[in-house]
Amino acid sequence: MLKDTGVAYRRVNASGRTSDGYVPEIRLHTTEGLAIKEPNHKLYEEQGTTKDKARYKELERIMVAEADKIPMPPGIGGIR
Repeated sequence: MLKDTGVAYRRVNASGRTSDGYVPEIRLHTTEGLAIKEPNHKLYEEQGTTKDKARYKELERIMVAEADKIPMPPGIGGIR
């Protein structure tokens, strides 16, 4: 699944099912995306502990703005 703009994390998730029913998920990040994911994860952790609604929304805005900077690799939309 391709994560488009307007989300705090931008990546491609791939999943499947093994013969015994296990469903693994693989998250694919570009170099640029991984560089943004790491600092965004710290903001995500803060967001999970804040009781301040304004701060929560501000953290979301920052994470989305940073994730929106990640360029989509050519042809990525064709991966299924």
